[in-house]
Amino acid sequence: MLLGMVLFHYSLVWHVNVLLFSPQFWAYTWLLGISNLLLMLCFDECILRSQYFFIAIVIFTHTFENRHIIMLTLDNLKKLEKKESSRGEFGSQRFRQPTSNDIMCECGRLAVVRISRTTLNPNRKFFCCAKRGSKKVDKGCGLFEWFDIRMAIEKERHRLDALIRFLEAEKVYLKEKNGLLIEANKNLRKSVAQTLR
Repeated sequence: MLLGMVLFHYSLVWHVNVLLFSPQFWAYTWLLGISNLLLMLCFDECILRSQYFFIAIVIFTHTFENRHIIMLTLDNLKKLEKKESSRGEFGSQRFRQPTSNDIMCECGRLAVVRISRTTLNPNRKFFCCAKRGSKKVDKGCGLFEWFDIRMAIEKERHRLDALIRFLEAEKVYLKEKNGLLIEANKNLRKSVAQTLR
């Protein structure tokens, strides 16, 4: 069990950080190998790849006493998210800029991305109906949505998804910790009872 072990701090931190910052999760299968040795199958094998980000954070924030040696902490989660998002990945979740393929018009066509040429919103991108023409009277189905607002929504959804996965990993950790404390309490009571005899 994780909490009942003496962990090799520097080794574990280095190995897991190599995984966390590796492109395309090339070290994922390798982590599964070391998890059998160091983590003792503390977490279910069927946990998604992306969950290792949050398991690592939970382990680091709850287990290690010498936190100054740990590169990945909750404080660094935003930096990591920014780094992974710029490559188009964070965990197993794809994060990319929305395109016209993401939005359908009411008329059944794919929306297109155009650039505003107005003085109020110069060079601002927006989604609109593919049938929309240059004339004001030709608006197609009337679809209009600013590109940057859609981006903000996608980023917020992405952030909340990351928070949910972290909380799920923390729940697993706390459940295990609670089980170990209950077991330790039982053993202590038995020991006290035997001494009083």
